[in-house]
Amino acid sequence: MVGTRQLRDACPCAGCKGESVLFQHHVPVPDPSPHPEKYVLQSAEMVGNYALKFVWGDGHGEGLYVWEHLRSLCGCPECSARREADTPDVRLATKHEPDDPAGKAHTHGR
Repeated sequence: MVGTRQLRDACPCAGCKGESVLFQHHVPVPDPSPHPEKYVLQSAEMVGNYALKFVWGDGHGEGLYVWEHLRSLCGCPECSARREADTPDVRLATKHEPDDPAGKAHTHGR
């Protein structure tokens, strides 16, 4: 289980975590003023088959939380054991391509 505070603080977007582009690194400036609505989850939606997008009470909603990132935040026994074993979750790593006439599963490795 992952709480909203942990989710918001782990936002993977460039504005929150920074980014490197063409040998330059952008480091976000910390916001010194606390915003209580920052941790209020307004909505959540699927992004394809690979991520969730959350919109927060302060209007922030740029981060795409891929399944691997979400699992890394979870402290439940199952997720912890998977991280320790470094075993991919086949249910999340396997998809059926609609244009594959045989309907074979394609595993997308790490």
